[in-house]
Amino acid sequence: MNYWLMKSEPDEFSIADLARKQVEPWTGVRNYMARFHMRAMQIGDAVLFHHSSVDPPGVAGLAKVVKTGVIDEKQFQKRNKYYEPRATREKPIWDCVEVEYVATFPFFVSMDRMRAHPALTDMLVLKRGMLTDSQVIKWFLAAFRDREFKPADINVILMNEKGEPLRTWKVAHAIPKKWLVSDMNANESSVVIETMELTYRYFTIQ
Repeated sequence: MNYWLMKSEPDEFSIADLARKQVEPWTGVRNYMARFHMRAMQIGDAVLFHHSSVDPPGVAGLAKVVKTGVIDEKQFQKRNKYYEPRATREKPIWDCVEVEYVATFPFFVSMDRMRAHPALTDMLVLKRGMLTDSQVIKWFLAAFRDREFKPADINVILMNEKGEPLRTWKVAHAIPKKWLVSDMNANESSVVIETMELTYRYFTIQ
């Protein structure tokens, strides 16, 4: 069994909402990396139900995956904020999983509290990912889909474990060419490496 951290804004859908409905599709995901991970989920996998966009963010309860490969119906609803004009019934773009309610925690468990626990230091779901920025993902995809795509001047910043910048590469006229993600086993305390290859004119180091 694998363990996944799944995020939802509580004012939109909370652990209390899942407890009331019992089973619900995890719709509204419009991040390609999140979709990638959902497609790797299996029936029976455990879910840490994370409340995001609150202070502090953290896990409010538990759920489990009960169905995979579920088409996200919101992509077809023109008045829905998750509407996707490129999607068709024949070629849907967004899919998800259905999750079932398991439990609500008696107290809110913040991410900082979990990261501070010695036994959870190497837990993969608590690691901060590299390509979580949806703008980076959109930029990568646009290079292959948009005929009018133009190269960009970008900054690549190396940070320490506290999120403090150590070194910056200023890359001129960059074009993404390849994006690779290493294999992930959620049962192991391993590191997932994401690599984006670029072509460019030149770069400087600060």
